[in-house]
Amino acid sequence: MLTVREIVDVFRAYYPAPLPRERAIGMAGLAEQAGARIGTLSGGQRQRLYFALAICGDPDVLFLDEPTVGMDVEARRAFVGSVQALAAAGKTIVFTSHYLRDSEELARRIIVIDHGRVIADASPQELKRAVPGKKITLLTARPLARDALAGLPARVLDVTGERASLLSNEPAAVLRELFRRGVEVVDLEVTGADLEEAFLALTRRGETGA
Repeated sequence: MLTVREIVDVFRAYYPAPLPRERAIGMAGLAEQAGARIGTLSGGQRQRLYFALAICGDPDVLFLDEPTVGMDVEARRAFVGSVQALAAAGKTIVFTSHYLRDSEELARRIIVIDHGRVIADASPQELKRAVPGKKITLLTARPLARDALAGLPARVLDVTGERASLLSNEPAAVLRELFRRGVEVVDLEVTGADLEEAFLALTRRGETGA
């Protein structure tokens, strides 16, 4: 039955030198909901409220568990900005997440845990560099069968309708062969591996015992 403002005040009272109430609420992107009762908040707004309660004591070390679950695009963007501001102010932030975009955007150091065992501990850039090859993303004129990609010097990551993604050490050879097979490509992107590919490569390597 408490309002956002009231519950933040309750939690601020637990700490000797808390953040100003309105600053904690503002950093969580809840200024417009400050007078709203907690029971009326949406799932994303509740997630932002938990963030306000986590930071209201002005901690030097902050632990967050899946912090962006339920947030819309605007709320997530505001959250990212707030976390970056805290890090810039010298705070240490530890968060667990299955959203690799959050990890890639926010983390300076990533620890990958697979079946209870640490299998990687590095920066996002170092993890991505550990994956050989380039990621090829295709958009074709007609739906593409997975069989159409058989025999290519690449690992097929995903095929959905007209869109396909592959990982290869020989992107030029892959494209030449696709064109030779008559695959009509209407959009093409070749990039370095992203954090998702690095994560999958690491965990699959663990499965095979390599």
